[in-house]
Amino acid sequence: MNIRRPLVVSAGIVLAMACLSLTAAYFLPGTVPLRFNASGMPTQYGSLAVPLALMPLTALALTVIFVMLSRAEPRRDNLIASRVPYATRWIGALLILAAVHLWIIYTLLATVRGAAPVDPERLFMALAGALIVIAGHQLPRLRSNFMIGIRTPWTLSDDRTWQRTHRLARVPVMLTGLAIIAAVFAAPKAILLATVMTILIATGIALVVLSYVLWHRGNPNGHSV
Repeated sequence: MNIRRPLVVSAGIVLAMACLSLTAAYFLPGTVPLRFNASGMPTQYGSLAVPLALMPLTALALTVIFVMLSRAEPRRDNLIASRVPYATRWIGALLILAAVHLWIIYTLLATVRGAAPVDPERLFMALAGALIVIAGHQLPRLRSNFMIGIRTPWTLSDDRTWQRTHRLARVPVMLTGLAIIAAVFAAPKAILLATVMTILIATGIALVVLSYVLWHRGNPNGHSV
């Protein structure tokens, strides 16, 4: 699988994050707030290197994981045919990490000047919801593989079940992403995380059941074709 293009893009994202950390380090003291209470007051201080290095190193590790997975896939031809959805998930995940990194640096710069940190929970969940919408839209383009997609015993054992499951799951998964975005704007903070997790778990269970039902209809005797 040719991963040169997403690899170049991810390298650029990681490099940009590292450069941002180096620039921020010039304006920040060596010791910065690392934890805050509910009122936004610092409760723990530590080395500046920890928050500045965390997300760039995480992004680098994630890049290595995506590269290794692309080479380890047993159904390489199918993953090659799914290269656009694969690259979308890869770069999308890195962009979310980059957004987290921006928030960390903004928080550090703000708090050392006495300002209260901004709660990023709704923003990050909205970004995750948007990525789910995009991933859902691409589901019909996925071919059977072990790395991405709706991977159940029934989809992985039968190509027809894989294709039908991913085609029918397109709209429900997109609606899941939209529901998460709606929850970001509508749900009270106290129940936001629980609401999002409920949406994700319910969708996951529904997709597993869907794959089994489609497999059973296509293989009433319990044997894959």
